[in-house]
Amino acid sequence: MNSVLIIGNLTRDPELKRVGEYDLVNFAVAVNDGYGDRKKTFFFDCSVWGKKAKTFIDYCKKGNKVSLTGKLEQQTWETSSREKRSKIIINCNDFDLLTPRDSQSQNNYSNQHSSFEPIPDEEDMPF
Repeated sequence: MNSVLIIGNLTRDPELKRVGEYDLVNFAVAVNDGYGDRKKTFFFDCSVWGKKAKTFIDYCKKGNKVSLTGKLEQQTWETSSREKRSKIIINCNDFDLLTPRDSQSQNNYSNQHSSFEPIPDEEDMPF
């Protein structure tokens, strides 16, 4: 079974791209583990596709705490010097916003909510 659940903070503002007819948002999340001298921080590259990508880009920014669920996906490519490279990303299929929006927000999001109902799965997604 390929399933991941993490809670962490965005390390940069999400980036929106268009891939064919789909929206794609790429971002990274920092996750802390342990405490005191044994505290470690792990960094994960993540992506969100489709309508959820638009929602994510509208409500998330650097520093926000999010809960993500998804699958691990290995991406491979070849550099111009023919070296093979790969990395593993989290392809998110669901998320919750854990940082409340401040009342100064330009978005139409009530600061009384810290998360929202997930958008139903899209059956025609490319993954």
